[in-house]
Amino acid sequence: MVRRWARLVGALVMSSTIALPALGAELRLVPEEEVVVGRDATLLIVVSDEGRPLAGEAPVIEVDRGSVSGRDGEIAPGVWRVRYRAPETSAPPPRFVLSVEGGRASTTLDLRSATAPEGRLTVKETAYAGQTTPVLLRLEGPDLPPAELLEVAAPEGEIVLVRAAGDAREIEWLPGPEPFPRAVPIGIRDGRGPQASPWWTVVPVRARPRLPLRTDDPGSQVTVFVSGRRYGPVTTGSDGMAQVTAEVRPGETTAEVLTVDSLGNERRSPLSLGGELGGAIVGLVSGVQGVQGITPVVHLHAVESSGRPLKGAAPTCTSSLGHEARIVSTGPGIYEASLPSLPSDAFFDVRLDCTVDQRARTSLRIPVEATRPARVVVQAFPEELSADLPVAQLQAYLESSSGTRVGIEALSLAADLGEIVALPNEGGAAALRAEYRGEAAVAAGRDTVHAAWDRPLGSGPPWTVTLGTLGGPEALVITAQAADVHGLPLAGATFEVTLDGQTYIVAADDRGWARLGLPPLDTQGPWDVRVQTGEVSRRSIVFSGGSVGRTSTGADLSGSVDLVVASGRVRQVLVTTEPRVLPTGSGSQARVLVRLEDAQGQPVTDAQIELVSDSGVVTRPKLRGDGTWEATYAPPPGQPTGTVQITAEGRNGSFAATTTVLELVPRPTRGSVGLGLGYLVGNRGLSSPFLQLQGRGPVPGLSSALHGVLGMGFYSVTATTQDLVTAEEIQLELDLLPLELGAMIRQDRGARGAWLGSTLVVAPFRLVGRFGDLVPARGIGVAPPGFHPFTGAGWRVGSSELQIEAGYTVLSMSSEDLGWQGAVGGFVVTLGYTLHL
Repeated sequence: MVRRWARLVGALVMSSTIALPALGAELRLVPEEEVVVGRDATLLIVVSDEGRPLAGEAPVIEVDRGSVSGRDGEIAPGVWRVRYRAPETSAPPPRFVLSVEGGRASTTLDLRSATAPEGRLTVKETAYAGQTTPVLLRLEGPDLPPAELLEVAAPEGEIVLVRAAGDAREIEWLPGPEPFPRAVPIGIRDGRGPQASPWWTVVPVRARPRLPLRTDDPGSQVTVFVSGRRYGPVTTGSDGMAQVTAEVRPGETTAEVLTVDSLGNERRSPLSLGGELGGAIVGLVSGVQGVQGITPVVHLHAVESSGRPLKGAAPTCTSSLGHEARIVSTGPGIYEASLPSLPSDAFFDVRLDCTVDQRARTSLRIPVEATRPARVVVQAFPEELSADLPVAQLQAYLESSSGTRVGIEALSLAADLGEIVALPNEGGAAALRAEYRGEAAVAAGRDTVHAAWDRPLGSGPPWTVTLGTLGGPEALVITAQAADVHGLPLAGATFEVTLDGQTYIVAADDRGWARLGLPPLDTQGPWDVRVQTGEVSRRSIVFSGGSVGRTSTGADLSGSVDLVVASGRVRQVLVTTEPRVLPTGSGSQARVLVRLEDAQGQPVTDAQIELVSDSGVVTRPKLRGDGTWEATYAPPPGQPTGTVQITAEGRNGSFAATTTVLELVPRPTRGSVGLGLGYLVGNRGLSSPFLQLQGRGPVPGLSSALHGVLGMGFYSVTATTQDLVTAEEIQLELDLLPLELGAMIRQDRGARGAWLGSTLVVAPFRLVGRFGDLVPARGIGVAPPGFHPFTGAGWRVGSSELQIEAGYTVLSMSSEDLGWQGAVGGFVVTLGYTLHL
């Protein structure tokens, strides 16, 4: 087995390149998006040889840090997609080892840490438990989003207001009604894109409790110390009771009480302040479930009860579906949580409960884009139409992944051949209704109705990019579309496309698609393509002659239904035979063709046909591809001539019976031999019975009407003459054997035939002269050549034929030595019997 070695190129940062020159092949690792510590990403594994993709066995992937969490398989020849879960720390970079057919190569992939945003979130006012006025927070920094795009979260209380204040943003937060001191973490996230980490701050909420104190000595002086701060002294009353108002800050759980009695004696004692000891946790969700290309990330910030970042064990988070989230620390007290992908039919939002050692809890809602259309459903009633009235009712609607109808906005219907007429949407039905009129589809016998849906345009910043690459023979084509957090396309997006070291700026059309066509590059592929818009980017690979991703800018979703336009009622029946005249004989057959047509002249193919004949056998008809029914007819034995009626009729009277006539004739002959008897009459009283033997047949390579003639006859004639010396009467007897060779033209019509021809005649003869009882002269010879024109007619009976023929034999003698001179031929009529071969 040939060992294929490869070269592995790390995407984003190529920390190592190992060339394996055994076969000149290479292997690339291309992340489709930036790989962030602790997050999921998709990687493309690209295997090529001299610029051509190597399809076949999938590469084996090993990685020392992180894990391959799923495989999408080969998405294009030589291109595999895998899902990779990055490790929780960026160092050391994970090392990938790939094996392809025994070859191995390795490289490292640098990861990007989640970065904190620029700017600072500060608390501008002191907060006290139980206050009824909001606390002011101020966000300052470069390139802040509009106030309406800020996402603010707090584990308690109410976000009263978010507003712009010059270049800064101000947030008013009202604490909850709890009377105890606590530290409340608050997060603010830039909602313009998926890359932003939140700004975090902690609002210390102070309490001013009235601490009840009891002493055994009325009139004592009591002082309270909280974290070194002094409150008092106060004098106890006659009942030994006193109250001290102290300010308690988050994390302060005990105080010290100093009591001085009337005699000056001092006593110190501890005092429990109560309050929460579990700290607090807050979360923000970036993204929604159910949108392709978006994986929600949950940002968490956990603090101790004092407000300092959480130490020790990280929070634990469990979803309402029973999944335990993966927690990755991205800073002191700052974490990211990620969940497995939801089932495709999920339609309820997911609740995520996060706790810190069971002491602090927060609940987050991860939204699911349940109303996002996942498919188009097209229905027709009926799906089989009659050509007499090719009309159907149509409806189309959109369904989410859970099977819920989600409206008909931007949904359209079209037919390949027929006409679509929209119907009013009565009662606000969640389906697009229309009428199909298929007159134009009758000839084709079928039609297809298509429904198409394009996502409505979205708004806001881009969250994801759809990228497709196509390497055609004449151009490299790159298509890209940006979408918002809900997966809706952004029409105003501008893309920066980087290919082979060159950068191009491309604007999206009114449906959000950007398309860039370039001439084929001179360098050897595959080529790395990167597209960026806003803060999101996407990478892919383009091969010469290959494609990866979505390369079409057609409808986002489509569906179809096939309609059959069946024939209408039978209005016309055509019955024919091929041939119309059938020569009989062994194996003789004719095709019987039946065509049923409706009022539109289209073939009816669903009728039940019966074929009957008054003689012979006709098979069951079968439907041909052109809509004609075909059967085979065989004549009965012993019926070489005549006519046969073949009738087509519909079962149960579905159409009227129609008859055609097939004429049976003897089959053409390959030749014939025959015998004829007749009489010859000539000049000078010449007459004699005539016996004829003949053979006739078509001439190979010439017209079938032209036949060759070969014949032999026999007849005798007598005559008297006077001896020139004695003047006595001499009787002459002449026996002739004419040999004929010639041709004729024959025409057959059914069992009847007629012909016209001529032959060359050569006649050997024997002459005997008698003088009384004496035979003074005797001899043999050959008469000079003559000819014999003739015509005739015949009637076929089976393989034989009865004939009558008339002709004139032009033949004369000139031998004076034998005493005969003059014509010896004449008019000949014969009756004959011929056997056809």
